[in-house]
Amino acid sequence: MSRAAKDIHVGIDFGGTKVFGALVDKDDAGEPLVSDETYVQHVGSGEIPADFTAEERALGAGYARLHDLARGLIELARSRGRNPAGVGIGAPGLVGPGGVVLAAGSLGWKNAALGPLLERRLEVPVRIENDVNLAALGEHAFGAGRGKSSLFLIAIGTGIGGASIIDGKLWRGGHYAAGEIGALLPGPEYLTWADRDWGAFEAHASGTGLEAQARKAALAHGVTVEPGTLRGERLFAAAAAGEPWAKEVIDRAVELWTVALGAIQVLVDPDVIVFSGGVAGSAAQFLPAIEAKLHRSLLQAPIVVRSTLGYRAGVLGAPTLFG
Repeated sequence: MSRAAKDIHVGIDFGGTKVFGALVDKDDAGEPLVSDETYVQHVGSGEIPADFTAEERALGAGYARLHDLARGLIELARSRGRNPAGVGIGAPGLVGPGGVVLAAGSLGWKNAALGPLLERRLEVPVRIENDVNLAALGEHAFGAGRGKSSLFLIAIGTGIGGASIIDGKLWRGGHYAAGEIGALLPGPEYLTWADRDWGAFEAHASGTGLEAQARKAALAHGVTVEPGTLRGERLFAAAAAGEPWAKEVIDRAVELWTVALGAIQVLVDPDVIVFSGGVAGSAAQFLPAIEAKLHRSLLQAPIVVRSTLGYRAGVLGAPTLFG
């Protein structure tokens, strides 16, 4: 490779069921450049290579998929005469210093030395961050929070996550759990909540939570629904059509989202709250009403905007991990 080869970064959004990556460049003005062909959704077999160490084998098929995608993107960069300056990865769960994933329930990991393991194998710098934190960094650098001193990103999808950028810097918290808004107790009736792996808020207002609540509500109304038909747009469409069981669930979710956004505003007072995630598209229609309610109730109502980067936020946040 030419010594004059320009640097490029690998960005990866790593979940329990998917691994998504891209090559991320910047133009002379600092804008992110990502060509469509470098976006890769990797859902391979996750077969564990024979030369993996015992520590790598213990991390299973998810680690194998992550390794394969990172190596493939590094090789793609080099084939184009570019220097892969680093791999930035957003991982689910709590991420501590040194690239160690302290806990990731969806992967069954605890104290997994993900960063050091990949760095030794890939022979390029590797940085690991919580996936929602990395998405917030992407939105702050290139998206809906660009030019803002502070933001809070709330991601409503399978679960609910959050992340804070304060005075231009990511706030991880004393236990690396800052922003875990899915664990919010949205009312005194939740003080007996005992499921540490599934927060009370996300159990009722995430995509998975809405599906579970809709199933119960439909049954209570004597409505038979086919399995797998209560997700996302189908549920919102049923509520819009006036089906009582669906409206009941959505109305309750809107109440909980309102409480959560109000709590974020009071505690963090960000310049902007970025609303993102797979449920955000359907739920965005309720944001004006939510803001109106909070304007009546709070000293300072939140300014809530939709994500402008969408599924790209995490991978575009990767270069920010390298300064």
